[in-house]
Amino acid sequence: MDLKVLDNPIWHALANEHNKFSLGGDNAKRYPADVAPFAGLRNSTPEAFKELAATLDVGQSVALFTDVAPVLPSGWNIIRQRAIDQMICTTAGDSEKFRPVRLTASDVQEMRTLTQLTEPGPFAEQTIAMGAFFGVRSAEGQLIAMAGTRLALPRFTEISAVCTHPDYTGRGLARDLVAFLSKRILGEGRIPFLHVKGENRAARVYERVGFTHRASMTLSVIAKASSDFHNESHEQG
Repeated sequence: MDLKVLDNPIWHALANEHNKFSLGGDNAKRYPADVAPFAGLRNSTPEAFKELAATLDVGQSVALFTDVAPVLPSGWNIIRQRAIDQMICTTAGDSEKFRPVRLTASDVQEMRTLTQLTEPGPFAEQTIAMGAFFGVRSAEGQLIAMAGTRLALPRFTEISAVCTHPDYTGRGLARDLVAFLSKRILGEGRIPFLHVKGENRAARVYERVGFTHRASMTLSVIAKASSDFHNESHEQG
């Protein structure tokens, strides 16, 4: 199994299955801001950063997932940078306790409310267009847990937005949702993967589903700092 595409997952998603969302050129691509704040570079070169800058306003930020921390040319600021763990799953456990329901555009406001409360990662107005999202509702109809598919690249599908309302934690909702999605992805002949902070206890939950650590990645949130990026990039080159 060739795992190399997972070293640069955002680029390979936008260059392939998610090309319909792509803004940019041959060396840099990003999602529209109302879909996801993610960007990918073919390689971390001044030319690639110049292409990315052309798609952004001054002060606008994007997030990169890379196998090594990128070296930024002048004209950029690092807003935040940290290590994250990438995990993959080749055999998923069963999920029988809860029956998830498919979430649709009519559920987006509830989904955004839940993600803003629990902070599993960015979830914008059109994030739902990236994949299939499922949730669990309480007896009263409240959305109490959700998870879905996000980055789609050759042979691999990312699981994201895994979250549970604080009043309903400890019931196995997240585990069952991840197991459900993993079995669904595996059934399509693809491999599920996800990203998690190393200190997050959720990693133990994912291990119980069948996920294993694949690599340590770098999450870099960067912002375009200059309107004269073209000239500065040439000076760096």
